[in-house]
Amino acid sequence: MGNGFSWQFYQKMEKRLFKNRLRIAIVALLVIGGVVALALRKASEPSFPGFTLEKAMQEDALTHYYEFEKGETALKLKVIRNIDEPEAKKVIDGKILTIEALYGNEMSPYPGMLSNEIVCSQDMTPKRQETGNGELRITYFVASLTNRLSYGNCVESETPSKAFIAWVFCPAKREYRQMEWISPKKDFDEKGIEFIKATICN
Repeated sequence: MGNGFSWQFYQKMEKRLFKNRLRIAIVALLVIGGVVALALRKASEPSFPGFTLEKAMQEDALTHYYEFEKGETALKLKVIRNIDEPEAKKVIDGKILTIEALYGNEMSPYPGMLSNEIVCSQDMTPKRQETGNGELRITYFVASLTNRLSYGNCVESETPSKAFIAWVFCPAKREYRQMEWISPKKDFDEKGIEFIKATICN
């Protein structure tokens, strides 16, 4: 009786130890898997020299949005992955129409003798431009932004910042990319578009 009881007790203890070890192993695998997944996600996130990643968002399975900062300069990047060139071109055309519509003539809320329309001056109306880097064709605008970094304002005194906003299809990655370089007007120059040309498909 004593030996039988001892053997049964030993078997129960072995089973408990096995279950505990199994739980510990599962937890360890989950932790390791989480660390690996985080490392892979970090590795897949874009990075740019001198800029710090401030925000990373995922709108859906294929669409990612990132914000970077360096001093008073902001860099925004939107990526749509696994997209073909015709579809990317449709997205780009839609973005161009949106920007142009923001600066189109609007009916004045206070119509009078001079004009019934609000018209942006030539200096404040963004013009579509193109540049390239190898086979890449990059479409972009230069626009003034409000203190909330929004587009569409035609008043010089209400737009303390300027931006390059550019779009491109990156064939090697099969990605649509939109990049914005935003800085105070006092610091704004051509280095923004040169940076975009060099890095937008990296």
